[in-house]
Amino acid sequence: MSGFKVIAQIVLYLSKAMADLVDLVTWIIFKRRLTPLTEESLLEGFTREEKYDVNGLLSTAVVDPVWYDGFGVVVKCFREDPTICALGRIIIDMQMRRLLRNRLNIYKSLSGHDYPEISRPIFLIGPMRSGTTLLQELLVLDDRHTSPLFYESRYPVRISNSDIVKRVKIFMDINHFLFPSLRSIHDLGHDKPHECCHLLEHSFISKYVTMCCQGTNDYIKWLRTRTTDDMVKVYQLHKLQLQLILGSRSSPTTPQQKLVLKDSIHCSNVEALLTVYPDAIFVHTYRNPVTTVASGCSMAETFRNFYCKNGGINFKRLGHQMLTTPLFNGGNELVRYRKSHPEHEDKFIDVQYQELEDDPISVLKSVYERVGVKMTDDTLRNLEAYVKEHPRHKHGIHRYNLEKYGISESDVREYFKEYIQYFEK
Repeated sequence: MSGFKVIAQIVLYLSKAMADLVDLVTWIIFKRRLTPLTEESLLEGFTREEKYDVNGLLSTAVVDPVWYDGFGVVVKCFREDPTICALGRIIIDMQMRRLLRNRLNIYKSLSGHDYPEISRPIFLIGPMRSGTTLLQELLVLDDRHTSPLFYESRYPVRISNSDIVKRVKIFMDINHFLFPSLRSIHDLGHDKPHECCHLLEHSFISKYVTMCCQGTNDYIKWLRTRTTDDMVKVYQLHKLQLQLILGSRSSPTTPQQKLVLKDSIHCSNVEALLTVYPDAIFVHTYRNPVTTVASGCSMAETFRNFYCKNGGINFKRLGHQMLTTPLFNGGNELVRYRKSHPEHEDKFIDVQYQELEDDPISVLKSVYERVGVKMTDDTLRNLEAYVKEHPRHKHGIHRYNLEKYGISESDVREYFKEYIQYFEK
C-alpha cells in the first residue's frame, strides 16, 4: 500500500472517530442524534412558503407518490441502518437536503422557460461496469453530441452566479483524496460527461442508496412495486432536468446536437423511457455478468468503507444486493422487453465489451453506421488522440473477486441465465 493511501485511510479513520464522538456527546446532552435523518429534520431549512406555495416542495400540485413515498422509504432505511457511522449520516443528511433543494428549484423553474427540443437521444443502457463510461466519453468527442456534465447533473438548476462548479470540484477532490483507488474503478471528474443517476435521484430512484446502505430491503421492495406509469413520471422529470441544463448553458445546445445519456437504471425501464422519448436509440454494452457483478461489488465496498462503521460491512449482504438489484444490471428485464417487443428491435445496437476495449474506434464506426450518421474526419482524429492518451488501466488495475461477497460464478450465471443465453448465442 502506498504512503498516500495510508495517509488517506488515517484521515478517514480519524474523521469517523471525531464524528462518532460528537454524535455521542449530542445524544448524551440533547437525547438526539447529530443528524436525526427524519423528514422533519431534513425540511428544517425550508420556509413555509417553500414547502406549501403553489410550486412548493410539498404542494399538492407537485407531490406525487413516486418521489414522496420514495423519499420516506429512503430516509427510513438510512435512519434505521445501525451500521452507518456518524460521518456517513452527516454526508447522507447533506445529500438528502441537496436533492430536496434541487426539487424545489426545479419546481420554481417550471414556468417562464422555452425548453430546448430533445430529438433522437442516444441512451447507453449497459449494466454497471460494462464499458458505458468509455463509450460515452468517445461519443461526445463528436461536436454533434453532448452529455450532461457531472456538476450539471448534481445541480440541474443553477441559481444566478452561484459557485456550484467550484463546490463540485472541491467535492470531487475530497473524494479522490479519501479514495485514491476510485480512479481505477470509475474515473469521475466534475466537468466530465456523467450518467443519469443524479437526475433520477430527484425522484428517489437511486443506486446511491444501495451502494452506501446495508439495510435497504424496504427500499428494494418499494422499487420493485413501481409501475410503468410511475416510471413515466420519473422520466418526465428526467427530461425536464435535461432541458433546464441545456437551456442554461452559456453556449446553447443546437437542435442538431444529440444527447448521449447513460445509466444502468435505464436497462430495466425501456418501456417507460420510450413513452417519454419515443425516438430514442439504445446502445447496449454486453459484458459477462460474472465480471460486472464482481466489479460492482468491489465498487460498492469502496463506498461502504466510507459510510459504514469500521468493520461494519456485511460482505454477503453486499454481494446479494449487487446481484439482485436491477438498478445495477437490468439485463433480464431488457431481454424480456426485447422478446415481447420485436417491433422495436431496430432501436437497439448491441456492443460487446471486449470488442470495445480492444478496438474502440472500429466499434464507434459500427455504431455510427447503425445510427445512420457519417463520422467526420475531425471526430476520427479526436478518437485517435483519445485512445492514445487514455491507455487501459491508466489509473491502475481494478482487482476484484466474487468469493469475498458470498456468491459464486454459478450463482451469477443462474440468476442472469436468460440474459447470458440471449447475448452469448
